[in-house]
Amino acid sequence: MVEVIRGEAALLISVPHDGSLDASLPKRESGADFSLDRDVNSALLARDIAASYAGIQGSHPTLIINRLHRIYLDVNRPRSEAATDSNALQIYDLYHQTIQAETRRLKALHGSVLFVDLHAQATYPADLMTDRESTALLALQKIAHRYSVYGISAIARADLFEHTCLLPCSLVIAPVPDGFLDGYTAKSVRQSGIQSLQLEVHARQLRNETRRRQLADALARLLVR
Repeated sequence: MVEVIRGEAALLISVPHDGSLDASLPKRESGADFSLDRDVNSALLARDIAASYAGIQGSHPTLIINRLHRIYLDVNRPRSEAATDSNALQIYDLYHQTIQAETRRLKALHGSVLFVDLHAQATYPADLMTDRESTALLALQKIAHRYSVYGISAIARADLFEHTCLLPCSLVIAPVPDGFLDGYTAKSVRQSGIQSLQLEVHARQLRNETRRRQLADALARLLVR
């Protein structure tokens, strides 16, 4: 239920919400910012980013992918909100233990690691959103000539980073739900030597294979150290 592709690069990408596997388990019923929706094709984007990154850098990022459907388990939540079934919580524990183990392994190799928690969203019109107004956001603007990019905290301040969209869209300053501000997993791994960010990709960029691979190439070039 937890797929791990170990690489040697100082980059780890996790995919919490693209799981499609069914199970004979009780479904989740409640929790903060409750959702049962899949981030469809976010795992494919992670694989595409990894392939492009390896082609540029020569080393492969580590991928950790939750394969159990979100109706049973949400791994990007505190354990108390993640599932209603103890078997699902065992998968939750494995997922987070694997992330912790892999970040430690990569930190030992490189001294520092970038952790990216990859999501999809269709609520806001931007092609890319990141949860922290940091060097990651500034770096994302390097590819903003093709994609609309803005930071969540920037929206909350009504300070919008607006650029030309890949597809026509209208960017609107809007209230931002707390769940987008700083995801549980990205926050839980953040420590000395481990930078982390939650990256939200608009669903329209994931539906089309050509567009998804173009975005993966752009992100891979951005993430190469």
